[in-house]
Amino acid sequence: MISSTQVFALATIFLLGSWIILTPSSRITKQDAWVGSLLIGLPACGYALLLSAVKDLYPGENLIGLSRKAFGRRIGSILAVFWLWFPLHLAALVLNNLTTLLMYQIYPTATTISLSLPLTIVVAYGAALGPEVIARFALLLLPLIIAGLLAIYGLAIPLFDVHRLFPLLEAPTGDFLRQGLAGFSFPFAEMILLFPFLAHAPKNRSLLRPLLYAVILSTLLFALRDMIVIAVFGQAEADTLLFPLFSVVRHEELGVFLDRLDVAFIPIFFFSSLIKSMICFYSFIEHLTDWLSTKDRSLLIPPAALLTVGLSLFVYEHLLDVFDFVNKAYALYLLPWAVGFPLGALILGYRKKTKPSQS
Repeated sequence: MISSTQVFALATIFLLGSWIILTPSSRITKQDAWVGSLLIGLPACGYALLLSAVKDLYPGENLIGLSRKAFGRRIGSILAVFWLWFPLHLAALVLNNLTTLLMYQIYPTATTISLSLPLTIVVAYGAALGPEVIARFALLLLPLIIAGLLAIYGLAIPLFDVHRLFPLLEAPTGDFLRQGLAGFSFPFAEMILLFPFLAHAPKNRSLLRPLLYAVILSTLLFALRDMIVIAVFGQAEADTLLFPLFSVVRHEELGVFLDRLDVAFIPIFFFSSLIKSMICFYSFIEHLTDWLSTKDRSLLIPPAALLTVGLSLFVYEHLLDVFDFVNKAYALYLLPWAVGFPLGALILGYRKKTKPSQS
């Protein structure tokens, strides 16, 4: 059984995940990117409300069970195919981001396969241990990750140039909407993959509060990250960085004895992405197990792990391809499913619930 506090930890680290190490959205809203990140928190809170309502209406169901109960067994099984592909795709995407960070910043002589294969073994092992173990691991690491991020933000204050954040609110409304669409789809709309974990929470307890707290905390951390990156490097230079927050860390110093803080803060980036990859991979395994109507998921984990490694190697040749996909097509790819699917299930569920009372 997963507690509400563990749901908060899972959701927070899932949202931070690979997002905290990637570029801010300053290409669209320039120096106003941090304001846009704050505004995204409003629809994200509404999305947390939607997920909580769907969980309460279909207690104990993952996305496969939800699809079959809401849309019927035949149509639901067809629609559920997306929930087999998407978590696998996202697990490979997060693994690609983490491998690229390790290669470009820490192990430049390593090969992609030499890094992605052992990471995938760890991810697959976490999925084999089950959702309760992943949730406890997330709860254990969350205070360390938050403390590390706040330390990075605090040490960046001497590097600030506040003038780089002005003029304020110069971006047009259309640019804020574009940033909001991309920022909501990545990472907030991805929270729907938490459903296999929400299914292990108490059925009679609402999870709205931990989900809302996770969204609010993540929104504040995202906005601070964008503000810091732009204030340290300027908007033009920030757009050229693959891992801007890591670049901030490499500029920070703590006295004369410790001037390589990037080594000390690597676990923050590493474990946040690793846990997000575990969540995605477990979501794929549980959905595949239910879709195939099999009880032994252990046999599915090794081939699924190899498939994840293959996708991480060949889906995107460069991290810039990931950025282009997120900014241009990710919302069209994900939002019809991440928003339309639970909204449709909620409407159909309430209609079925009210029919007997009307008759």
